[in-house]
Amino acid sequence: MKTRRHTRPRSRDAYPSVETVLRRTEKLSTCLSLFHTEVARSLAVNPEAEWIFGRLYLLGLLNDEQYAAAMRIDNLLKRYRSLLAPHGRIRAWRPENLRATRENLSPEEMKRMLVVRAEYEKMFSVLKQAGPAVVNCVFTMIDTDVAGELSLVYKGLNAMLVG
Repeated sequence: MKTRRHTRPRSRDAYPSVETVLRRTEKLSTCLSLFHTEVARSLAVNPEAEWIFGRLYLLGLLNDEQYAAAMRIDNLLKRYRSLLAPHGRIRAWRPENLRATRENLSPEEMKRMLVVRAEYEKMFSVLKQAGPAVVNCVFTMIDTDVAGELSLVYKGLNAMLVG
């Protein structure tokens, strides 16, 4: 009797059964536990491995759209905080904490500040609607480069995709 050891789905759209996924999960977990250093080393050559959201992306825990949303949040947060730096409020997360004065700002700088503030307020509002725990989780991950609770990460990044 001939047995098929390595079968492929007949269609790329076919999703395996729950039992198949559980069986594969167990086998993959065993392989990962044995070869975790080799897997990490093979992923570490990618520049994305430098950042927590990049590492989650490389591990397949974030899709392309979620990773792009994380990059947008990070970029906007850096731009917003650079506006706060001259005013001594680096750690401020809430848009209302930006109290930039018009003194010593050129018209270009003022326009840039208003654009960044409006973009930040929109982003903050979307994340805030997802919940305060989501805002805290996503911003803390950006600040500390340490993974947070994935359900909160997904909620925040997916909210950014919709909002």
